[in-house]
Amino acid sequence: MEKEKEIKGMEKLYQAEPEFSFWGVFCHIMFLQAEVIHDKNTGALEKTVILELENMDHTLRTKLLFEGVSLFYMAGLESIDGFDIENNPDYEFDTEKKYMIIDYASNAISFYCRGIEVLEAEKRR
Repeated sequence: MEKEKEIKGMEKLYQAEPEFSFWGVFCHIMFLQAEVIHDKNTGALEKTVILELENMDHTLRTKLLFEGVSLFYMAGLESIDGFDIENNPDYEFDTEKKYMIIDYASNAISFYCRGIEVLEAEKRR
């Protein structure tokens, strides 16, 4: 997948699950942290989100860092029904919104971001 080549740290997820091919396997949000960092030099605000996600049978867990987050929406924390990371079709017009993160089934979470990094990935038996 093209977008996975652009996501930093994907090798961690492939090491944990060599057959990984679909973000939709993640249906539980185990941890969420949102942070706004103020750059004292430029005055800009950088919004980041860390999500720790787990699949339905609790055998695969990953922690993702989303940088440059905008238009963040979340309806609840228990479960999601179709987590996906998509390339934003309007990216050429708004380079701060490179990716769309969505729950395409129930719209429980959605936002845009500039960059993504896989911080951790773990396969449990």
